[in-house]
Amino acid sequence: SGKVKKIENYNLTGSLNGLTKEFFESDKVSLNSVYNNGKKSGLWTKYNENGGIIYNGKYEENVKDGEWIFNENNIIQEKLIFNKGKTNGLCMFYHDNGKLKSKKFFNDNLQNGEELNYYSNSIMSSSGSYSNNNREGHFKFYAKQGALAEEGPYKKDSRSGEFTEYYPDGKTVRAKGPYTFGKKSGLWDYYLKDGKLEMQLPWKGMTMRGKCIFYKNGLKDFDSFIKEVKVFL
Repeated sequence: SGKVKKIENYNLTGSLNGLTKEFFESDKVSLNSVYNNGKKSGLWTKYNENGGIIYNGKYEENVKDGEWIFNENNIIQEKLIFNKGKTNGLCMFYHDNGKLKSKKFFNDNLQNGEELNYYSNSIMSSSGSYSNNNREGHFKFYAKQGALAEEGPYKKDSRSGEFTEYYPDGKTVRAKGPYTFGKKSGLWDYYLKDGKLEMQLPWKGMTMRGKCIFYKNGLKDFDSFIKEVKVFL
């Protein structure tokens, strides 16, 4: 067609220098970029054919630096903070409806510190902390209406230790028991809504196996032995 689809500027040594523009076939700008002596530098903005911004952020010496914003269908998806090309600090992620999905902290590309996650209705779905990309410490998980659903400790990215599960009110304990290497293990206690013990079931991974104890009015009623029952969640 003979139309110019890219405008570039060079310095005396032949390196890209200054503002560079790229275009769609429609002549609309697809990319605004800046170079400094051949290196990516300054503000870069990528557009879709409708003029919406796909991403926007700055380069310094060929690497991302500062805040970068990424969009899809003109809706923000990610807001990341870079330092010398690596994610650092508070980074934000969003649902397709534009509502906040999660807040995460990074240190040199590794997730460290508190993480908060939200449903698309803005109600919190979970909270906890990371250490070098692994979940570590106490985590809480919430139902979509906001009530606490379960909570317990993580170690090296796996559930490890006693977890507690709640009835829909988020306060009354439904069950509690240990996890080992991310799977239920040992004896779990199950409670009625009035707080009285209902039964104790033995877990090993996704399988119930061993002596089960059943209660009535909080007192032991009878027990039975389960050879093996696999539970699919």
